[in-house]
Amino acid sequence: FQKYAQDSAPGGLKALDPGRRNLRVPVKQEVPPLDPNSVAKELGRTVVFKHAGSKYEADGENIRKRED
Repeated sequence: FQKYAQDSAPGGLKALDPGRRNLRVPVKQEVPPLDPNSVAKELGRTVVFKHAGSKYEADGENIRKRED
């Protein structure tokens, strides 16, 4: 668990859930990276995630970079 508590390795995605707790998404090398849009569709709302040090939001259709 400890290694997931730190920032995911490069190429890893971390879904941030504002208002609740951070949802850590463990990244396994043998599976393709999680698609944030499919996560947004599952949850039925916009998902904010970090990738390579930048913040992005996925709304189920598009992924936009956040400017904060």
